[in-house]
Amino acid sequence: MKTNKILIPREKLTDYLLSTTHMVGRAKAKFFRQLGFDDDSIDRFEEELANIAKFGKILETIESSYGTKYIIDGTLDTPSGGKARLCTVWIEDQKKQFLRFVTAYPKK
Repeated sequence: MKTNKILIPREKLTDYLLSTTHMVGRAKAKFFRQLGFDDDSIDRFEEELANIAKFGKILETIESSYGTKYIIDGTLDTPSGGKARLCTVWIEDQKKQFLRFVTAYPKK
């Protein structure tokens, strides 16, 4: 990765990963909410995801017309005091200006 600037759209967290009504995200919301993440811990959730982008292990790099996609493995410290292993997906724009969060899911 060539950039240090990380972009995590707030609505990606509130309207997708923590949304119990989103058609695709609700299964992920159940997982993240069981870990203690909710609407009151959005800032912490964002910080933990950013730490995975900065310090996690890059498992795969894929070039696309949108930029470079990275699959990054890492550990999330949770509000409930535990840890959870995650795979996260990020896109680095073609101009290498920022790394944008796409999604996260539990690592099996």
